[in-house]
This record gives sequence, C-alpha cells and structure tokens, in this order.
Amino acid sequence: MKQTLFVALLLALPAGTAGQIGAMPEQQGWGPRMRVTPFVGFGPAFHSKGDLNIASGAELLTDTYDFEYASGPVAGLNLELRLHSRYSLIASGAWSRRDETIFATVDSLAADIGSDFWMGRAALAVRLQDRETDLQFRELSALLYAGAAFVQERPEKHPAAPVEWRENATHWGVHVGAEAEVPLTDRHLSLTAGFEDTMMFWNATALEHHVRRYYQDEHGAGAIAEADPDLSHMFTLRLGLAFRFGR
Repeated sequence: MKQTLFVALLLALPAGTAGQIGAMPEQQGWGPRMRVTPFVGFGPAFHSKGDLNIASGAELLTDTYDFEYASGPVAGLNLELRLHSRYSLIASGAWSRRDETIFATVDSLAADIGSDFWMGRAALAVRLQDRETDLQFRELSALLYAGAAFVQERPEKHPAAPVEWRENATHWGVHVGAEAEVPLTDRHLSLTAGFEDTMMFWNATALEHHVRRYYQDEHGAGAIAEADPDLSHMFTLRLGLAFRFGR
C-alpha cells in the first residue's frame, strides 16, 4: 500500500506543479546532467519477523520468530543521470554493518552474530519544479524516488556460531526515498541529506535454513519448517557530497 501511494505521488506531481512556471524550455532549469554522490549515514535497528509452520512426525505446530538487527553505520555511492526534464535514473550501492542480531521465539531468546548488508538499488526519480532557469545550481532542490533493491546479507563468519547462522542470503525489496540538496559556493558541488526506506521481501528458504538448528533442537532432528516472513523496513538517514557534471 505504501509503495502504491508513493508511485501515485510521483505520477501526480508534474500536474500539481505545472502552474509554478510559465513557458520554460523543456530541458532548462533542472540542474546538471549527472550527479555522483558518496554518502555516509546511520541505519536504525530493524526486525525480520514471521511465522514458522513446523512439522515433527505427525504433529503440526506453529511458532513465531523475530530477528532484531542492531543499528549501525551506512556508506555508499549514488549515481543520478537526468534523462528528460525533471526525470532521472538513480543507481546506487551501499553497505551497512549490524554488529549484533537478537533471535527470539515464543519460548526462547538468543544473541546471534552480526551481519554486513550489501545493497544495490535502481530507481526512477522526479525533482520538484523550478521557477527559474538554472535555479538548481544556486537554491535548495528536492528529489523523490522509487525503485527496486537487491540485498545480500553476509553474517559474520564466527567459528563459535552454528554453521546455519554463517551462510550468506540474498533478498529483494522495494526502495523509496527523498533527498534535499543545497549547492555550495562552487556550483559543481552540493550537500545532500536523504531519508530512505528499503522494504525487504525476505528469502523464505534462507530463513528456514537459518533457524533449522533452533527448531530441530526443540522438535527433533526430523522436524522440518516452512517460513512465512513479514515485510521489513530498513530505514537510512544519510548525508552526502554531490559532484555535479554537465548541463
């Protein structure tokens, strides 16, 4: 629902702002052709929750699970290419370190090892309307974007951790965000501040393998489980320095 409303906002924005300008040339007033932005930021703690349907012999059981990933640093690189008028294509890569994960079920609580998250994102973006030609080289501008995300989770390879907890997992998601930009004295540099949400669709097979040690210890070596993961939100607050090229 959230991503549907966001896409609707992107489509409605041009009509809602068209009255802000007169007959401005189509390709003028939207700033540089390309922005390259290294950034650093912070990711709050987030959860991976869901249900486990466990089969042990003739017995069928239901349990819940919750992986709570600690907060941690974020770093990455954004590449924005203006395609036409206000519209752009964004490609980005990012890394986030989470030093600890707490694994909880209805009856137990355990500290899991930390993980690194490596992310690749591609998105379509729209800039807010300008009133003057070349305004974005000198005044505050804003950007809204939405797209797809590829996320690889790489748990710490700690020798004391169960082997199931040390295996990499690949997930997919929807990536949305907003960014504000303030140009510096040098018109080819600007400061950016952004807020992002990566909505994670967890890999159910990887989750089942990750919790295998838990449910087999509880219900026997022959027990099998099917995971039904919930949608998660991985939020990011970031600051960056944009290098701006072309017109």
